[in-house]
Amino acid sequence: MARPLRVLARFLTLAAAMAAALVMSWKPLLGSSSAAGLSLLSIILDGINYRQGATKCWPKILDASLAVLWTACSILLFLRTFDWLWRYAGLVILASLSLLSCISACLRRPWVWQVAMDHVEAHENRLVLRQASNVVTLYWALLFALMATGVAVNSCCNTQLAAGDTGETRTLVHPSQTMNLLLGVCWPSLVLVLGARSSERLGRYATKRLHHGQHLAPE
Repeated sequence: MARPLRVLARFLTLAAAMAAALVMSWKPLLGSSSAAGLSLLSIILDGINYRQGATKCWPKILDASLAVLWTACSILLFLRTFDWLWRYAGLVILASLSLLSCISACLRRPWVWQVAMDHVEAHENRLVLRQASNVVTLYWALLFALMATGVAVNSCCNTQLAAGDTGETRTLVHPSQTMNLLLGVCWPSLVLVLGARSSERLGRYATKRLHHGQHLAPE
């Protein structure tokens, strides 16, 4: 039971990001509140995993940050504190995640390490693996920045509030639906999926290189 819950918790984190990518460019409040709910549920399930010994760290930096960011974004959108946030909410979230990744790597507390800990064997060199996690965390900082770039272009050049829309679920409209689909939905989703598939390979490569560097280091 523990392993399925751990997989489900990771899936919900990914689902939160995908839900946001699919909905934020049309209904920011709906997208952010859906992502906040999925992120909070992911933290709860991961907490159950932690109590059962299925995961070694809780709450994880990334999960907690996503929950806080999405919840804060939902509250601000609901209260209409900042009108500009309706257009740029997705950009703010992605830029914040990129900054968070840079900060966690610079502080030598990479959020990737908290996820990797569940897959580390007792005989493995934890120092090397932590350094490799730092590399992968910086890689994700770049990926989040790439996602933010596409979303920023779409938000600045192809997004506006629907005329006369004063409802609580205000709608965004786009002169070019093709541009919105490509930059607002497909681009962040593609980068996210490619990042998820390539980061593990990068981690293995970085670990191998760091091990090799240790062997070559003078006594």
